Amino acid sequence: MEVSAAGNPSGRPGATIEDLYAYEAGQLPLFPESGAQQRNDVREVANYVQALTYGLERLKELPVSLRLLRELHERLMEGVRGEKAYPGEFRRTQDWIGPPGCTLAEARFVPPPVPEMYCSNIQSSPFVLPRDYLVWLTTLPRQQLRGWFLRGYCPPPMADAAT
Repeated sequence: MEVSAAGNPSGRPGATIEDLYAYEAGQLPLFPESGAQQRNDVREVANYVQALTYGLERLKELPVSLRLLRELHERLMEGVRGEKAYPGEFRRTQDWIGPPGCTLAEARFVPPPVPEMYCSNIQSSPFVLPRDYLVWLTTLPRQQLRGWFLRGYCPPPMADAAT
């Protein structure tokens, strides 16, 4: 069984379920074909599993909120590429979607600036996407929208190794 951290087999972290079990048991280095990159990929997938488990437990105490999203992001970034990219914090720079090398003015889509993506009380306010962002998402054909999310084309509100 193939497990992919981003749901994308092309260039994103991925591992077999056997690799994940071996990693969790501390035995991944026993596999001769396992290199450092494979261990890193398995660690990213393991972080997704741990963050999901943690998030489900936290939902017993907290609503879906910016605080919870920050806690999950911090766990996702632990010990993997991008771990120094402000884990658990919202990005500090504007992002956009467009052809390589395009400017903000030439972008096909510019999400709301970071301060507008969340409420003023980050610690306890529910996560609410701005109305314009939601309206834009609903205008896309379902397959295109699904593909964008699976490929990671919709800019996340937090930084990672790719940003």
